[in-house]
Amino acid sequence: MAGLLAIAEPVLIGVGVIALPIGANALIGYLRVRKLLPIIRRAFTVLDPLLNEHIQGYSGSQVRFAMELVTGVLADGALTREEIEAAVAEIEKRYAPSRAAGKTGDGLKLQLGLDSTEAKLFDAVIGVVDKRELLPKNLIDAAKVIRLKIS
Repeated sequence: MAGLLAIAEPVLIGVGVIALPIGANALIGYLRVRKLLPIIRRAFTVLDPLLNEHIQGYSGSQVRFAMELVTGVLADGALTREEIEAAVAEIEKRYAPSRAAGKTGDGLKLQLGLDSTEAKLFDAVIGVVDKRELLPKNLIDAAKVIRLKIS
């Protein structure tokens, strides 16, 4: 029995040494994203129907731009540009077309009402991305312009 423990002890210590940084990195990643989660959830309310209906006609840069606009507007000035980028990266990781299937802009408007921020944002982002409406080059300024449009 003592021989087994003598063999197992270094193995367990090695596993612990390997697992500790992995667990610490996961915790740090969660803590970074935790502040962004409410905005990410709201963003999916708009992005799921938006991308479900329009992703076929959008290029990769248009999809990313739509994600950035939705996140920037919903953040309402509470996030920095870097935090918006982190939120968009998290949205890109979590987006699943199968979960978005069947979600539509009309359904969003029925569920939340035509006057909801999300419903207005849905239409505003489509107008910007599809029609190439002119916006400032700076994402934060573009989000402010859209916020003014939908308020």
